[in-house]
Amino acid sequence: MSGIGPGQFFSEMALIMHGPRTATAQTQTGCELLVLPRNVLEAKIGASSPFLKLWIDMLANRVAAASVRVG
Repeated sequence: MSGIGPGQFFSEMALIMHGPRTATAQTQTGCELLVLPRNVLEAKIGASSPFLKLWIDMLANRVAAASVRVG
């Protein structure tokens, strides 16, 4: 995994796709993390439009398929 910085996130695909994480994160300095439980994310997405939920699912599936093709 490449480096990420302040305000960024990781393991979003595991939350959206209901699967296991595919990477492990390690910090290089002290930091604060926010844990976003799946049910909280689903409630936020569910409170938005059905189109947005469909769009997020479609994008996640395309990213997952591209990842498999790349290897």
